[in-house]
Amino acid sequence: MAGKKKGVSHITPNDFTNFGELLRYLRNRAAITQRELAVQVGYHYSYLSRIERNERFPEANMILARFVPALQVENEPEWAERLVALAMLGRGETESPSPLTLTQTTTTAVPAERLPIPPTQAATEPPPDLPRPLTSLLGREHEVAILVQLLGNPDIRLLTLTGAPGIGKTRLALQTAAEAASQFAEGTLFVDLSGVRDPLLFTPALLQALNLPETAGQMAENLLLQALHGRHQLLVLDNFEQIIPAAPVVSRLLRHAPQLKVLVTSREILRLNGENEFAVPPLPVESELGAPAVRLFAQRAQAAQPGWQLTADNQTAVAELCQRLDGLPLAIELAAARIKLFTPEAMLARLDKRLGWLTGGKRDDHSWRQTMRGAIEWSYQLLNEEEKQLWAGLSVFLGGGTQTAVAEVCGGDLDTLVALAEKNLLTLRPAMTAEDELHFGWLESLREFAAERLASQPSLHQQMSHAHAQFFHQFLEQQAQVRQQGNAVGWLNSLDEAYPNIRAALAWAAEHRQGELALSLGVQLVEYWEVRGYFEEGRQWLGAAVGIASAEPSALLAQAWRGRGILTLRQNDFEEAFAHYHHSIALWQALGNEEARAHALLDLGMVLRNEGSLDIASPPVYFEEALAIYERLGNARGMGNALNQLGLTAYFRGDFTAAYTYLMACLEKRRSLGDKVILTGVLNNLGLATYALGDYGAARAYHEETLRLRQELGFEGRISQSRTNLALTLVRLGELDTAEALAYTSLQTSLRLKLKAAVVEVVEVLAFIAAQRQQVEHAACLLAASEGIRQRMGIPYDKAQEIDMAWVRGVLGTAVGGEAWQKGWASGFYLTREEVAQKALDFKSEK
Repeated sequence: MAGKKKGVSHITPNDFTNFGELLRYLRNRAAITQRELAVQVGYHYSYLSRIERNERFPEANMILARFVPALQVENEPEWAERLVALAMLGRGETESPSPLTLTQTTTTAVPAERLPIPPTQAATEPPPDLPRPLTSLLGREHEVAILVQLLGNPDIRLLTLTGAPGIGKTRLALQTAAEAASQFAEGTLFVDLSGVRDPLLFTPALLQALNLPETAGQMAENLLLQALHGRHQLLVLDNFEQIIPAAPVVSRLLRHAPQLKVLVTSREILRLNGENEFAVPPLPVESELGAPAVRLFAQRAQAAQPGWQLTADNQTAVAELCQRLDGLPLAIELAAARIKLFTPEAMLARLDKRLGWLTGGKRDDHSWRQTMRGAIEWSYQLLNEEEKQLWAGLSVFLGGGTQTAVAEVCGGDLDTLVALAEKNLLTLRPAMTAEDELHFGWLESLREFAAERLASQPSLHQQMSHAHAQFFHQFLEQQAQVRQQGNAVGWLNSLDEAYPNIRAALAWAAEHRQGELALSLGVQLVEYWEVRGYFEEGRQWLGAAVGIASAEPSALLAQAWRGRGILTLRQNDFEEAFAHYHHSIALWQALGNEEARAHALLDLGMVLRNEGSLDIASPPVYFEEALAIYERLGNARGMGNALNQLGLTAYFRGDFTAAYTYLMACLEKRRSLGDKVILTGVLNNLGLATYALGDYGAARAYHEETLRLRQELGFEGRISQSRTNLALTLVRLGELDTAEALAYTSLQTSLRLKLKAAVVEVVEVLAFIAAQRQQVEHAACLLAASEGIRQRMGIPYDKAQEIDMAWVRGVLGTAVGGEAWQKGWASGFYLTREEVAQKALDFKSEK
């Protein structure tokens, strides 16, 4: 609140300059808690907390309909007016409702389901989780308004947009989601399914979109259901038609997540109970200058030829052309792109020759598909033979590709590629740096048409697909060298961009039973799948590859079994991982490859240690045997890996001195290799060991070096871990303010990346800080929440953490068990990760 403090009786609405402060004041005046107000206005309490921090601002209709009655200011229009004005100021809006409208609305609240539809804003800023369209949406104001209203209806949970390819389902869904985002406390989540062809990969795709780790089979869906259960969110699923058999998963999501709504784009309905279909209509094609289809043609034509104008002389021809194209946006855009070559009248003459027989084509095909094919066919027929051949060949690429890839796979040159881009049959992304390459992409409906052309030439199709798979196999081999040279960031970025095509190569190899190729592709992707968390998908591909490969012992087969073990272990399926590793060891023994057998021995030791087998000799025995093999072979990297695992095993057993000794030996090996990725691992572990030994100065130095290297590499999740570890160390050194800043940054990152265990650990650091400051109730609340979550998740304290818990109770002394302690403990024990994290963030904002 601006100005000097005043007594309550002298406070006026104009004393408040931001919405959050005014809302908090009125809430306190009405004697209601943040949670109580959240319930009354239909928001999650965490979202309401963000509103009070001025991070989000509700719309005027929502304020008048729900906030005003809840805050008991129905008969105080000056307060209601100020609420609306400050909210609109926060949203960047300039027009406010008139005082008369406010007075009338605050007398009788409008029910949520009858709120008036706000006018559609073509320039609405998309929420952060929505792709940002490159062009404005024309002629869809009415449809957007209807869809926003439908999403506001509490009885509608599943809304499916259907229609022809190119009719604009995705663009309409994006605009609708942007307009409706404020109805949902947690906004929107957009999931592009265009690269997902297997229904079994639908759940992993959702987990990836949510930044959740994949798990096996039913566990994956259970994790998904748990993650979405409490969300008040709009989930947008784009291009669902290719995975229709996965539709029952959507139904189960809606049953288990009562506040979730789903907006789907598909060429066919999902056929689920409760589904509401909205058939996207063509653009209106009236002959007036302002008709949406005509406006779209004019806009795209002017983009292709800036001097072109829609005039009284050509408007009739343009309107007729749009009519003949049935108002399909893609067809109109393709036609408009030809404005440099043909006038609208000339286009009509040429279009007659193509669409005349296409619209009267096969009766068992959909009429819209005949029309759409006609529009694309017309553009296709304008190509020369070289362009046609290249365009068809490019359809083997999913998500586009580089100029080099095009040349290797299809034999196309740069001039032909540019010619296709100029005719709007694909898009080109220019090279931005000396190392970058020209990259092409295109609309999925255009790729499908080109794929039909390629399929009509079986020999060429086979040749192109095989060349495509071989190219991306070679690409992976090249990227393995990049990885070995220590450029982990470049390696990850390259694989991320190429991954849709790599998936296509994997699918082709599996479908055509190319066992060796499938094995090689899969083996080279194991580390990528592990880093990106694609555990379940990787297991599926490797399982398929092993199934079609020869059973004869080979290095590739042994590597594939080891890869299956690595990914299975990451999903905590210890028994199956153990079996996979044993299979790999047997193959390596048959091949006489000692180095590879040592790798597998390390893996087996990790399985036993992670399973909790710390009281038996097995893990270190495996590690020691592996170390001996590496020493005989002179393999420094392998020796470092074995020493690191021996150090970690000693650490988890509580033998911190032995851990330090092993890890220092590992550090010597890894520094000599110059690989920053593996170096950060041992530095982090040395920080933990020296912390446990009480040498906080050394621990600080190790964690600071780890953080610096991880920031250079861009490993966001690991950066968060380093911040937490450094913050914990600084707490013991008494640097509480710096520790707190690091911890809050780590908490926000861990929440965004859905790092479950990391959230728990950073909450514990914040609890230690509160204990040092004798904030007893808050410290007890955070500690109780941490303990409750650990019990429910099955995450025990390690030996060093047990020491920390005893220490923090000593810091609090006699306050433990007192009234403030008991109150904080009771309020925190049953909090979820998200709730305790929000409580910690709220505590920071209230200080």
